[in-house]
Amino acid sequence: MNGNKLGKRIAELRIKRNWGQIDLAQKIGMSTSTVGMWETGKRDPSTEMIGKLATLFCVTVDYLLGKDNAVGNITPPNNDSELDQFIKEIMSAPESDKAELIRFWNFMKQKK
Repeated sequence: MNGNKLGKRIAELRIKRNWGQIDLAQKIGMSTSTVGMWETGKRDPSTEMIGKLATLFCVTVDYLLGKDNAVGNITPPNNDSELDQFIKEIMSAPESDKAELIRFWNFMKQKK
């Protein structure tokens, strides 16, 4: 076990995005109970899942593991800083806002 630094970081990042455990579980294809066990330190995610969580939360693996206290935001892979910021904001937006953005995007695609 990791002294529960990992679990605390997962919970902190999830809550920062206004996600419930069920929201996170759905995004990563795991059960809510698994997320809960990670957050309480009863289980640790696999190495592969830690990488997936770091990508989802836009942080480094070292930050998730508690090896680095700097959030260490990683930039989505493109060269447009305005788009990068927009993506980060979307990732931390409430689910209702994301649903609205998806509806708008689908509307925009239909206009073409």
